[in-house]
Amino acid sequence: MKIPVVKNTVTNYLSMGVRLLQGILVVRWLFECLGANYYGMWGLLWSFFSYALLLDFGFGVSAQKYTANGTYEKDIGHYNRIISTVFSFHLAMAGIVALGTYAASFFLGPLLNVTDPVELETCRTAFLIFGLGSAVIFPMGMFSEVLVGLHRMYVRNYINTISKLIELVSVIALLMLGGRLISLVILTVVLGLLTNATMAAYVRQAIPGFRLRLKIDMPTCREIAHFSLFAYLNAVA
Repeated sequence: MKIPVVKNTVTNYLSMGVRLLQGILVVRWLFECLGANYYGMWGLLWSFFSYALLLDFGFGVSAQKYTANGTYEKDIGHYNRIISTVFSFHLAMAGIVALGTYAASFFLGPLLNVTDPVELETCRTAFLIFGLGSAVIFPMGMFSEVLVGLHRMYVRNYINTISKLIELVSVIALLMLGGRLISLVILTVVLGLLTNATMAAYVRQAIPGFRLRLKIDMPTCREIAHFSLFAYLNAVA
């Protein structure tokens, strides 16, 4: 397989540049429009749920490894078992994220030191939407790793770049129409779902015979655990 090194590299820089520009502009607009308290909540949401990535346990990198090894070309049945195990494991971890979000939502007042009932209710609603949305998106993050394994990093970069540009325009429109924290959270979750769903659709088309089953195959799980463990320790470090 010919690896499109130049295309992957150039689109990496393109994606990075768009994300930097989008981040600089959006942070300023959000701080001005949301105010210090709600902007702080927005930043806290991203910080808190970024730790959900630790529940990956390196399985996502394993999906990338077996894709890059060409397992899907040699034995599509075995590859489907690997991918199905990774996806099902992530789905189980997503359940933990959802349950943790629901449980933590009852303690936001003391955690955030918020006493105003209206402000607290807004923060709780935003927290639940963001957390439950992250739980839905979490298993779909595997498809980004599969694209890297397929040497189609440029496809992932194109999709992410378009998503960030759409987000940039949408945030401008949302703030101009008077949208605030909850509207912003809904927009972020919906765009995240659409971005990952687009990657999933491309993967399904790019790999003939690709099938997902909601089943954790224990022999397959033990097979990939050796590699995923080292990847996970590296991520934690």
